[in-house]
Amino acid sequence: MNDATTRINELTIQVTSLSGDKRRMEADFQSMHTDMNDALNARRAADERADRLQMEVNRLTEELRQVSFTTPQNWFFYDGRFYLIIFNVLDAMLTEQ
Repeated sequence: MNDATTRINELTIQVTSLSGDKRRMEADFQSMHTDMNDALNARRAADERADRLQMEVNRLTEELRQVSFTTPQNWFFYDGRFYLIIFNVLDAMLTEQ
């Protein structure tokens, strides 16, 4: 009878310890799940921002192309060739904003 009581006490201690471990692991899992969701949301937001910035770059490139090639004062002649003055166009675009 004494051996059985001792064994029951040992098993009770093990069950209590394992239950605590299980609760800690569940809390860790929940924390990791939250961190993963936060990281995914941050990635999504970064992807959306990158897409918007790429569209802005494309728009500005097209605007620069139109302004550069259609405005005669953006060209100069040197050594028998025409050259595009990009710096003036970029400066004008930056001062507009």
